Amino acid sequence: RAALLDKARDPDRYSQWIHTMERTPASTEAIRKSRRPLGALPMRLLLAGADLEQGTPGDVRFIQRSMSMAKLSTDGLITIVPGARHMIHNDRPWAVIRTIEEMVAAIRSRKP
Repeated sequence: RAALLDKARDPDRYSQWIHTMERTPASTEAIRKSRRPLGALPMRLLLAGADLEQGTPGDVRFIQRSMSMAKLSTDGLITIVPGARHMIHNDRPWAVIRTIEEMVAAIRSRKP
């Protein structure tokens, strides 16, 4: 927490964070407007299990949004990766590798 506070006091980082936060609503709305069905295009979402352990209302909303995203494809799947935090590829690289391998296999098995 102290390290984050130190970073937040850095004027360059602070201005970057403000810049990102100011643009987030606009980019989120643009994504929402551009949503369209993806047919059978394989879609896999990995969710960080350790970040969802609290069961807060924010966690529930995040899972609901993830489910909406997965439903854009008839081949959409969500996997909650136990013990992983936001940087899933660092915490549980095997989960990311396995998911990529599954997607490649699914794409290769599709008929043209």
